[in-house]
Amino acid sequence: SHFVRFGWDPASLRHADAPYALQFFFGTMNRALSFEEAAQHLRASSRHSVAIVQRSALEDRLGPDAARLRVIVAWPDSPPHLGQIVALAPTPPP
Repeated sequence: SHFVRFGWDPASLRHADAPYALQFFFGTMNRALSFEEAAQHLRASSRHSVAIVQRSALEDRLGPDAARLRVIVAWPDSPPHLGQIVALAPTPPP
């Protein structure tokens, strides 16, 4: 998958409202996070990622950090997306 091919570690992947079938695909069986927990997970490291369906709900929890949200992979490839794996871009230096 694009996720692994581009150097992302499935162990850093958490799930908010993404289908559980995605966890089986990546072999990551973690409890689903609330959007607040997902935002905290992303803020902890630019190498952390979250699988989501409702991007706007996560953006609301991220507040100003939502501007740094980037898509690692989305399915299907073209909108409307049924799901996305997202991460925060590193914070630029001051």
